[in-house]
Amino acid sequence: MAPVFAMPIKVGAAFVAVLLCSSALFGSAASGAELPTGNNAAKASQGAEAEPEQKKAQDLTDACLALHNKYRTENLDVPLPKLEKSEKAVKVVMEFVEKRAQEMCKTQGHSTESQQNYMGENLFLSNDPTCEGAVAAWYNEIQKLNGKYPGTTWDLSIGHFTQMMWEKSTGLACARTTGCTGWNQLFCLYSPPGNYEGEAPFSEAVWKSIKKRDGLSGAMALAPVSTGALAVAAGALLYVVVA
Repeated sequence: MAPVFAMPIKVGAAFVAVLLCSSALFGSAASGAELPTGNNAAKASQGAEAEPEQKKAQDLTDACLALHNKYRTENLDVPLPKLEKSEKAVKVVMEFVEKRAQEMCKTQGHSTESQQNYMGENLFLSNDPTCEGAVAAWYNEIQKLNGKYPGTTWDLSIGHFTQMMWEKSTGLACARTTGCTGWNQLFCLYSPPGNYEGEAPFSEAVWKSIKKRDGLSGAMALAPVSTGALAVAAGALLYVVVA
């Protein structure tokens, strides 16, 4: 099991625990090498527990798709291509999210199914996760760039942002668990995956458009993450291009 370290910090009147997790990701199939990547997370105070008889997976693709495309296109002089619903990704995400729900979310962290099906993955944990909360939290990692173009260097602290804005990703599917005690899990899968080491998420022209829309250091937040809910934006996946 990967080690998890928690450090409480205070945000306003609420305490948030910042989690640092590590997970192994696949390198080349020939070498079987694994590369570690960190998971950054933020969790707020615990809320009410969901009723156990409601354990199931809920397809959130349509709602999350609209929010992704809002960030990717709205008011941008040079917009990114819109994502489309991927039926294959829907099947993949619904199957493993249903399994996790039936197990009361005993398994946490990234799935193995996304990598097995060559898909990128963003994960958000909350007592009641929503597309609004998840997508806003992922996008707001843009603030860590301080107006600087992300370029081709991998930075785990903005991995959710770069995946959801990855120019070459075209397909999306999202689902969440319901009825888990404590944290429920919201996954979005991207096809083809983003976050390739040595590749930029988008062009500098797109970045200039984003900065113009959002401001040099701010983000266009659709919905802030509530400090009254348990919320975790777990680390995004890193894919490695092997020559």
